[in-house]
Amino acid sequence: VLGFVLLSGLAHGGYLVFLAKAYAGGGLATMYPLARGTAPLIVAAIGVWLLNQTPSALTVAGAVAVAVGLLVIGGVAWGSGERQAALMAVVTGAFIASYTLLDARGTQETGELGYFAAASIVATFTVLVVSRPSPARLRVAMRPGIFVGLFSTAAYSLILIAYQRADAANVATLRGVSILFGLLLVRRTVTRRILVGATIVVVGAGLVAA
Repeated sequence: VLGFVLLSGLAHGGYLVFLAKAYAGGGLATMYPLARGTAPLIVAAIGVWLLNQTPSALTVAGAVAVAVGLLVIGGVAWGSGERQAALMAVVTGAFIASYTLLDARGTQETGELGYFAAASIVATFTVLVVSRPSPARLRVAMRPGIFVGLFSTAAYSLILIAYQRADAANVATLRGVSILFGLLLVRRTVTRRILVGATIVVVGAGLVAA
């Protein structure tokens, strides 16, 4: 279990670091769908081997739909000069897939909240070591950081509970629905192609849940 906690913490930390890099060079309308949508493809592929889970035909069809949607969104990012940021977003997706698989397996061995608390400590130290923020920057980020941290912890705790009741591939793909919520926050910058790509990704998530 300790190994899963350490690896999960590193993966969560890597996710935060590379997501910040993606947002620094690209917009939320393209970076978030790329990062969040890449993960289910990796989870569906590796979950078969690591978690001994066999995806259904609908899961496979959903994964293909997600891939198509990501190609549409990725084309927008690539054509708008956000190429490096797009690559950072894909790497972020790989980290999401990594901690998804690790956490799905780790929560089978121990309690959800205790596991997540330990992994979060490792993730925090990872981000601090890699980013090396100044004390002034930490003070500025303290208030919004606490607010975001509380909500993200509550949300991911529900995900960990879901891992106990469903395959990791299904849970990870259904999280893709959050892409639409993210686009609602920046709807002024959402183009038709981005909306089409995001819709295809969400349809793919629906196929997985069917």
